[in-house]
Amino acid sequence: MTERTEYFEDADAIVTAVLLGDFDAAELLVKRGVDINAQDEIGRTAIMMAIEEDWAGTAWVEFLIENGADVNALDKDGDSALDIAKYRRRNDIVELLLANGAKGKDGASAKELRDDSIYAAFEQADVVKRLVAEIEKKKP
Repeated sequence: MTERTEYFEDADAIVTAVLLGDFDAAELLVKRGVDINAQDEIGRTAIMMAIEEDWAGTAWVEFLIENGADVNALDKDGDSALDIAKYRRRNDIVELLLANGAKGKDGASAKELRDDSIYAAFEQADVVKRLVAEIEKKKP
């Protein structure tokens, strides 16, 4: 496990603590007054990371909200914590976020759209491979 001192001075230390599942570190960082809404290089906040990593049900999300996490912050793709919770099918967290004023997209999250594109590309590549194999079989 990463030593806390390796990331505690980083602007996104709270996000790293959540990524590592280190609740004690997160509590300490909050007590030190770190920006609970700091974002990592792709714009994820600690609350988004908690949803993505699925740490301990709603406990992390509740802790972060209680300590001032912005439930409506957006990552670089324009997704909110609510969008991520919906994508992950975390209805318990969706309800918690909505109860705390969260807003999200009406449609799919950027992550869902991107994943759908990736899966479609793999399917198309597979079709091309099968077509090439059939053509190779028919060569004299």
